[in-house]
Amino acid sequence: MSVVPTVTGSGGKGLYQIPRRQNKTGGTLGQRIQVDTNHFAISFKNPDLVIFHYDVAIDPDTPVRYMRPVIAETAKKHFPRAAFGYDGKKNLFSKGALPFGVAMTATVTIYDVERMKDKEYKVEIKKAQEINFASIVKYMNTGVDQPQIAIQALDVILREPSCVNPEFVRVGRSYFSKPDPRRLVDLGDGLHLWPGFYQSSRIGWRPFLNVDVAHKGFPVQMHVIDIIKDICRGQLPPELNDYDKVSLKTRVGNLKVIYEIPNQPNSRKIYKVNKIVGSALQERFKPEQGSAEITIADYFSRSKNYRLQFPKYPCFQVGSVANNSRIPCELCTLQGGQVVNKKMNETQTAAMVKAAATGTDIRRQKVMDAMRKINFGNCALLKDFGIGVSDQMERVNARILPPPTVGYDNNRTILVQKGVWRADKFIKPAKITSWAYVNMVHGRPPNWRSLCDNFPGGANSVGMEFPKNPSMVFEDQRENNRNLHNVFAQCKQKGVQVVFVAVPNSGDVYSKVKQVAELEVGVLTQCLREKTLFKMNPATTGNILLKLNAKLNGINHYVKDLKKPRILGKPTIIFGADVTHPSPDETSIPSVAAVTSSYDPAAFKYNMMWNLQDPRVEIIEGLQTFVETQLKFFINANKRKPEHIIFYRDGVSEGQFQQVMGAELTAIKRACQAIESNYNPPVTFLVVQKRHHTRFFPSSPAEGDGSRNNNVRPGTIVDTTITHPTDLDFYLVSHASIQGTARPTKYYRLWDEAKLTDDETEEMTYYLCHLFSRCTRSVSYPAPTYYAHLAAFRGRVYIKNRHINLDNLPRENNTVVAKPDFLQANPMYFV
Repeated sequence: MSVVPTVTGSGGKGLYQIPRRQNKTGGTLGQRIQVDTNHFAISFKNPDLVIFHYDVAIDPDTPVRYMRPVIAETAKKHFPRAAFGYDGKKNLFSKGALPFGVAMTATVTIYDVERMKDKEYKVEIKKAQEINFASIVKYMNTGVDQPQIAIQALDVILREPSCVNPEFVRVGRSYFSKPDPRRLVDLGDGLHLWPGFYQSSRIGWRPFLNVDVAHKGFPVQMHVIDIIKDICRGQLPPELNDYDKVSLKTRVGNLKVIYEIPNQPNSRKIYKVNKIVGSALQERFKPEQGSAEITIADYFSRSKNYRLQFPKYPCFQVGSVANNSRIPCELCTLQGGQVVNKKMNETQTAAMVKAAATGTDIRRQKVMDAMRKINFGNCALLKDFGIGVSDQMERVNARILPPPTVGYDNNRTILVQKGVWRADKFIKPAKITSWAYVNMVHGRPPNWRSLCDNFPGGANSVGMEFPKNPSMVFEDQRENNRNLHNVFAQCKQKGVQVVFVAVPNSGDVYSKVKQVAELEVGVLTQCLREKTLFKMNPATTGNILLKLNAKLNGINHYVKDLKKPRILGKPTIIFGADVTHPSPDETSIPSVAAVTSSYDPAAFKYNMMWNLQDPRVEIIEGLQTFVETQLKFFINANKRKPEHIIFYRDGVSEGQFQQVMGAELTAIKRACQAIESNYNPPVTFLVVQKRHHTRFFPSSPAEGDGSRNNNVRPGTIVDTTITHPTDLDFYLVSHASIQGTARPTKYYRLWDEAKLTDDETEEMTYYLCHLFSRCTRSVSYPAPTYYAHLAAFRGRVYIKNRHINLDNLPRENNTVVAKPDFLQANPMYFV
């Protein structure tokens, strides 16, 4: 019988529903404590308040930055006394009916600062509906029929104080302000760090406003010639090579520049750079219809009375692409403080993380500073609506789950202390009989003998075998694919089990190594960054051996109490799944979907499958095939079918729950039926969410973890007050944060045919955070999900610097497949 679920939200009328929490007061396991959280209670003076919702249309279409001034001018003329919130796009929410009936049309004039002239707009406002805030109260009581439009209205109204403050630059749900020059953080390559805050209305057991710290890189205002000088290490070459042009495109592409001819102030305009084109000596056009073509350099000399200083430098194509307008880059200045949606490079990201990572005491202070800046208490608009926001963080009930005991060889067990434990002899240590060394670092190459000095002793301490000397050594190797292929083919022919490859600290060598080793040859590699080899010590060696043992099919440790959640006492397969998407500026790169699954009773060993898919698709395409293949792998390894399926799905927002469940749960069920027509094991499906802004703070020093960051202790769980009114979702801090304030991971149980108790679901999730092979620490989310990230990353590595045809992804998927014998021999090669 085919079982294809129809999924609905809590209280829906479909055949299958998201299961409700079993204990309305939350779980019971663990030590009860209280923590503070960056959620601020929202109150309504009139819970039955009716809000009027209006649709807004502005003609001609205009950039978002002008929409708010257009509506402000319209309100000033036509409804000056109205209390309303505007989302800056198409929605306006007012306390009462606006004084024009159902609809109105108006014409207003706004000064365009970029074109330095007035511009006229036609504004049309139509009544859409009336919204009663009583629907929010009803939802909090029942968990049924989430009033999305009412929550949106509340959020828009609460954003109004920040939106109208000229100090803030809005980016999505966050607001940033120009940094104090005394505390300037340079991220490198023309970006400065701007501090800010995030805010969002959330409906839990009560309505709350979530306010958190935010950081973003903004470009420094800089003349393009100075940017070129920066790119060329302080020099201004006669002309730019291809590499320099790519760097210039990275710095200014799709951003605004201020164009101005020296000593001609009336020439000043602001343009968006569409692309980098040829030099002013190369680019030609007809100044007038029917005239002869001339170069841009000649045009400026003849018509603008300006001789270009760098005529061999590129021009920018700006404005309408159809018009093909081009301007010399030397007349442009990158506009500072504009919003950048490009992916930062490694150096910028590292600088951002370092500057943003602060302990709980400083983060709490910054959140409270943001609340004072917003100043909800003195906002006349909120008083008109009768909406209040507490000025104190909400103190919520929490529990500290007991940590598991981890086991090693000879039945030795170790109790986890503060999320950390010391490794002992592995349960199943790998025996390495042959290894090779390949050096891809030039200039000051690291000494491979540091491996000989450290690894045999380190391996012995965990029960592994590791020969003192390599079977093969390849010094000072070239980076081209043919050379790498030849080196790895020799290693494979000689029966080398693992090839250690020294790679530079940055760059694309790592990607080339993995592409050739795994896609072309089929040999296991362990890459070591240059800086790692130069600081080789017992701790570093131990961490590498943890990875290596897993790659070689060993088992490092097990969680002794893993079977305590009763369902894990039966043969169970645990999946982790994720879809990673390219950044907005990476328009030619597909998304990568990855699925990992356990195949041993200890849930330590995993294999993985991945594919490329359209960057706009969140559903995992081909999931049925993935699950079917991984079920067969489990059956082959255990000689029996799993009796329970647990599926941890990362990267799904609440708005996508129905879509993902409807497609992916169906795919899982059909995969089971493909194994055997009546095979229908119970499925537990949980969503893993990390992209949220909830943070926890110890309610007193005694409740902290004792570290310099003063985080809550590992195992801290919150499943009431700020969570869903009736469904089971919870926040869990499963790890000891090494830097900054710990980010709890949020889990949402969408499906559970095994009928696990709330405590079992939470405890199982916590235990799985102790099974990540790379370290002897509990990690921030379950091992299968972590492995799904690593699998997706490997997919990204495989397509690095490759042209991908987004119109024929099935064919592209067939070109990036690892060697079958390699996959069979090393299922965990990707860790």
